[in-house]
Amino acid sequence: MNIRQLQSFTSVVERGSFAAAAEALATTQSTISARIRELERHLGVALFDRTQHRARLTAKGEEMLPYARQMLDLSDQIERNVSDPGSVEGVIRIGAVGIVVRSLVPRLLLEVRRRYPNLRIKLQVRLARTLLDMLGDAEIDLALVNAPATIDDVETLPIGSDRFVWMAAPALGVPGETLTPRALQEWPVLGFPEDSYHFPVISRWFASDNAVYAPAVASSDMDVLAALACDGAGVALLSESCYAAHFAQGRLRVIDVQPRIPDASFSAVYRRNTLIHPLVPTVASLAAALAEPSGSGSASSRQAGG
Repeated sequence: MNIRQLQSFTSVVERGSFAAAAEALATTQSTISARIRELERHLGVALFDRTQHRARLTAKGEEMLPYARQMLDLSDQIERNVSDPGSVEGVIRIGAVGIVVRSLVPRLLLEVRRRYPNLRIKLQVRLARTLLDMLGDAEIDLALVNAPATIDDVETLPIGSDRFVWMAAPALGVPGETLTPRALQEWPVLGFPEDSYHFPVISRWFASDNAVYAPAVASSDMDVLAALACDGAGVALLSESCYAAHFAQGRLRVIDVQPRIPDASFSAVYRRNTLIHPLVPTVASLAAALAEPSGSGSASSRQAGG
């Protein structure tokens, strides 16, 4: 019995078929089948009921599964804690929302490279809901998002929060007094599309004053919204920390509103009990550590999401 046999066994269970397990482990279906047969011969029992179209565990297979996961977890711990960091190889697939990429990911990747120079990272930038779907489908190993996890059996680590405020160019002529949602909608709204995490949050904010969120321009790219706002195209909901320079330079000003938009919180999310690289929990913990208060800065002053 060896680690590759146990990996193949748990992957078939988690993916639902020998073919899907082969794809996940970057090997052939015949190789997966051979490993399972060798494991069954070693144990002297059948682990899968092969009379079913879908790979279904036998009673002994059900009994075996938690032991296999424990052994793989122990193997991962040994690799994380005992092996030479310089010898660690492989690929970790990270997905992140836009502004987290700008504010946290560069520091995170530099630290990962410093510790594990032979580890490769594949980064994808998507909306939070898309990333959580990709995590559930095992297309990425770690999601850095600003939305609660929508899949079961995940580990979630907080990586900061940020305040979002309405901003506009001074030339747009938005009054300086406190505005309600209904008063704000008198100006063109530059906002997020329906598939973004922010859309329902903003919709509820407008609805609290019997107003409707109907953005004149919708974009998932906050830099686009900020550029349009700077050009006087309308009012935009932007990360206060990420666009503080625009405020300091007089290109944008913060609009005082009541009630406030709720702060956005961010998390590093990865799935438990799946065949991910053993360093995924370590990278998630690094993300959380880098987002913690340090010196005069704070997580909330550094973090944002798209």
